[in-house]
This record gives sequence, structure tokens and C-alpha cells, in this order.
Amino acid sequence: MHNKLMYLGIFMLLLTCLATNINAQGVSVDNGRLFYKGVPGEREVQEITLTNPTNEKALFQLSFQDWKRDTYGVKNYSEPGTLKHSCATWASVNTTSVELPPMGEKTISIEMAPPANISPADGVFNAMLFIRQIKDPYARVATGGNLQSSISATFQIGVHLYYIHPSLQQQELAIKGFQFEGEKDKASSKFMIKLENVGETVVDGNIKLELTHADSGKEYRPYDKHPVSAAFMPNDVRFVTINVPDDIPAGKYSALAIVDIGASHELQMAVIDVEIPKK
Repeated sequence: MHNKLMYLGIFMLLLTCLATNINAQGVSVDNGRLFYKGVPGEREVQEITLTNPTNEKALFQLSFQDWKRDTYGVKNYSEPGTLKHSCATWASVNTTSVELPPMGEKTISIEMAPPANISPADGVFNAMLFIRQIKDPYARVATGGNLQSSISATFQIGVHLYYIHPSLQQQELAIKGFQFEGEKDKASSKFMIKLENVGETVVDGNIKLELTHADSGKEYRPYDKHPVSAAFMPNDVRFVTINVPDDIPAGKYSALAIVDIGASHELQMAVIDVEIPKK
């Protein structure tokens, strides 16, 4: 891995996350990830609730796409059914358009119908359900003194869909590397941990950092309350950045990375000696 990594700043109105609730400009979805584990050849239906707490009517269009993360966690999108582990063509919704009145909500049913010949060896499949808000096509807006109709996308919410064969259960996230990229100042210094999902199914990793000062022995645990989180498909390899908090004094430290994937699994750990620079 190169000593210096390039980071991309992505500014777009696409909101996808691991949290249970996804919120965009007031409108929210109560579940950002759906896991289907039905028997191949059988249909399984799950529901999400779209809520509009605003005082204006909201219109939405629904569609599916393929997606895959790169080694830095950035999602790349493709047409539905084009990626190897896509389940986009197996999924369907009970409606492709939704109109929510002010302070209204609507339940959307999402069906998954995996083919009967899917086996555990095929791995995990995924797709994204996009819920795109659009402007009212019948709304009349003033443009240059003239009234014109308007229909343009304003933002979108992504709901992750996974199909996991019911026999796939093993979860394991392995640390493949841990290093410190110390620059001339603390603001640009960072830890980098390389993780690989060596299990059978989707796994979420919560990463914490413990720093022990070499001289004083004082311990710092800046990520105990808010761990760095990352989700992994099977065989995913990811470089996860852990920034150095501003309140960590300069000096030599023993740095311990801790990866937690749940109470029923052993913690994964890695330790290195580092020197954190001044501001």
C-alpha cells in the first residue's frame, strides 16, 4: 500500500447509510438495510415505511441498481443485473411511484424471489433500491415571467438489499494490516487498517483505537463512544481510515486497533508503535 492515499471528496445528494433510519431533507425511511434469507425458489416480502414530516407534498420514484464498494468503501453503481452478485432482477416493489401528503407516510412492500438453483457456493447477492424524490410535474413555476411545468430530481435515498442463502452463517473479519501514516502535522496524520471479510456472509465491523503514551502511560480511547463503522460483503478487502483526534498530545504511543463484529465473536486486535506529530 502506498504511504500516501488519495481521498475523493464526493458531494452528491445521495444518502445511504448503515443506520436503521435514513433521513433526507426531512423525509425518512425506517430501515436502510433489508436482509432476505428465504429458501431459493420461494418468495419473501419485507416492508419499509416512508415518512414525510414536512408541510409539503412529496413525490417519489422507485428503481433498482447494482452496486459494489471499492477498497476504500466508495460505492460504484451499475445497471440492474449487470454485476456478478446482483439480486436486482429478483427484486420487485408493489409500486414504482409514491405520493406522500404533508405529515403522511406509506408502507412499501419489497419482494425478493431468488432462483431455485441458487446454492451456498454462489455467495451473497445485493442490490440497491433507490427512492428518488421528484418535483410535482403539475406544479407551475414562474420562469422569466412565464409559468412552466417542472419535473426534476431533488434527492434520493438508497436502501441496501441483500439475499443470503439460509445456510450461510459464518461471520469473520480479519485484520490484514495496520499502519500509521504520520505526516508533518497532526491534522494530516492518520491510522490505516486493512480488513478482509473471510466469512460466509455480510459483516459489520466497529473499529476502536486505544493509544497509550510511551512515557506517562496515560491511555486515550477516542472512539469508544463512536466507533468507526464499515460493512463488508464476503471476500471484501477494505482500507479503513482512523483519524487522529485533535486532543491527543504529540508524542510516542503504543496504538491498539480493536475490531468488534458482535458479542458472540472474539475481538480482533493489532498493535503498532507510533509517534504523533505536533499541530
